Amino acid sequence: PPVGSLQFSSASYSEAENGAMATITVTRVNGSSGIVGVDYVSTDGSATDGSDYTAVSGSLSFADGETIKTFMVPIFDDVDYEGDESVNLSLSFPTGGANLGSPSTAVLTITEDDPVPPAGSLQFSTSNYTEAENGTTATITVTRINGSFGTVGVDYASSDGTASAGSDYTAVSGSLSFADGVTSQTFTIDIFNDADYEGNETVNFSLSNPGGGAGLDSPSTAVLTITEDDQVPLAGSLQFSAVSYSVAEGGVSATITVSRVGGSFGTVGVDYASNDGTAMAGSDYTAVIGSLSFADGVTSQTFSINILDDTDYEGNETVGLILSNPSGGAG
Repeated sequence: PPVGSLQFSSASYSEAENGAMATITVTRVNGSSGIVGVDYVSTDGSATDGSDYTAVSGSLSFADGETIKTFMVPIFDDVDYEGDESVNLSLSFPTGGANLGSPSTAVLTITEDDPVPPAGSLQFSTSNYTEAENGTTATITVTRINGSFGTVGVDYASSDGTASAGSDYTAVSGSLSFADGVTSQTFTIDIFNDADYEGNETVNFSLSNPGGGAGLDSPSTAVLTITEDDQVPLAGSLQFSAVSYSVAEGGVSATITVSRVGGSFGTVGVDYASNDGTAMAGSDYTAVIGSLSFADGVTSQTFSINILDDTDYEGNETVGLILSNPSGGAG
């Protein structure tokens, strides 16, 4: 009678990680006459001998008429999430005239019993970054918090605040990838150094489209302040364009010019007023009081004073003009 063939009872076995032992069955098929034997051995698949299971090897002996034998693979229960892991099993060197049947190799799957760790959330490391205008680049950091399991990713993009892409900085957009366990990634943005004083300027950043199970946390938007490195231009000083003006008594009004000298940065202002000299308000002219505003770069403004034409001879008469209370940094 035939001695039979030796094979695993299945090409795949499974055991929970918290199980003490996995039982592996080897069967004798197509005959059971006489004494036969076979060797078995385990090798690492994705599981690791010594930390996930204990490697085994040995021989099984089947007595005459015996068709089933088993061996055990010890399983370790740890607290780390590793997902399902595998151990390779193989049969070899049949004895007693037996052959190897199919399957002569099998896989033991150790099923994970720990909960899946969180992938975490992605956010900017701060809501405010700063870089000097004369810096070559600004480095922006994105962090992963409340978990670091698995590979995750997120998109980033810049947009104009008060700074303008192309003249103050180079616009950026792209994606960051965080490998399993990685909690920080960076991207850079080029800053332009110009000679014009523009004051501090801002660039906006945003995160979007998190992937791999990650979420967005706050701050998911941030602002980069490009700090001005050029000297503040002068606001200038305000003065009358001349020390004296003249107009005929028969003129409707006199136009008085106030000039801004020594600088023209920013918006400045000044108050003006008239007062009696030898001319009298109400009979020779109409008194004036008011304010002038000079926008950034503007260097000249005017106000008018009405002249009253009477029929009495009074000779040349004078009106005093005064500037006061300069503002906006002007003198």
